[in-house]
Amino acid sequence: MMNIASEGIVGITNIASVLLIVFSGIFIIKGKMSLGNYWAVSQYALLFFAPMQLLASIRIMVQPGIAALTRINELLKLKTEDEICGNRQVGKIENIIFSDVSFGYSEKTVIDNFNMAISRNEKVALLGKNGSGKTTIAKLLLGFYKDYSGSIRINDIEIKNVSLSDLRNRVGIVAQNIVLFSGTLLDNIRFIAPQLDEHEIIAALSKAGLDISEFAGGLQAVISENGKNLSGGQKQKIALARMIIKNPDVMIFDEATSNLDIETSNLVKQSIHTIFAEKTCIIITHDPDMASLADTIIKI
Repeated sequence: MMNIASEGIVGITNIASVLLIVFSGIFIIKGKMSLGNYWAVSQYALLFFAPMQLLASIRIMVQPGIAALTRINELLKLKTEDEICGNRQVGKIENIIFSDVSFGYSEKTVIDNFNMAISRNEKVALLGKNGSGKTTIAKLLLGFYKDYSGSIRINDIEIKNVSLSDLRNRVGIVAQNIVLFSGTLLDNIRFIAPQLDEHEIIAALSKAGLDISEFAGGLQAVISENGKNLSGGQKQKIALARMIIKNPDVMIFDEATSNLDIETSNLVKQSIHTIFAEKTCIIITHDPDMASLADTIIKI
């Protein structure tokens, strides 16, 4: 449409110019116009056509903006997750129960009649191959999807009725891919708890097995987007430090030891029974050795 409008303006201007020349030629032949008059008229025509083209092109420039504003308006009308869900506070998580839960993406069923019961401080491993739905179970627990069948209850409250912000404040995740922001090491940890002082942050890093001396500049060391200037072990230790600071009721380890060296992998495994000994832990893995750390293994 923009191309049609743009070329249409040029076409109309060219046709008008041709008509001006034709009629001017006829008037000159009939002696009703001199060459001087034609020259003056042609110059005035240029002054007339230029702003007309500009005015006509304004709509072309404005049209994409109108389309974008329409989409933004539709986006702003969408309800937030907390508006869609309930506002019941979860409180300290004592139990998690999945009853006959089924869920799929589009027409493909990923989880079919899944059942699981987790008590406080219990360690449960979800063992299965890639694509079996292990991570999807964690996403359902965090309230990312609502169109499942069956029941997911936390503290005997259906998850569709709880406040998602409260729920997510009580659940921590150490994933395979750690999200780090462009900024200092301090910035990447303090966003979890802005009120903490530097001594508490250093203590959390030390507890996670990360020596602050590894970074030139200490807490003010600059970290690239997604931690491109860090090793996999350093990123995983930062993730552990975040969870120590957050102090959630439930910990989810989502393939947390994949692609790590043996030392860092052992650190993550040890943290399950040391740092997070008094936390409910859900271990998502395809590694039987990692799954053996759990009290209960559920094969997906």
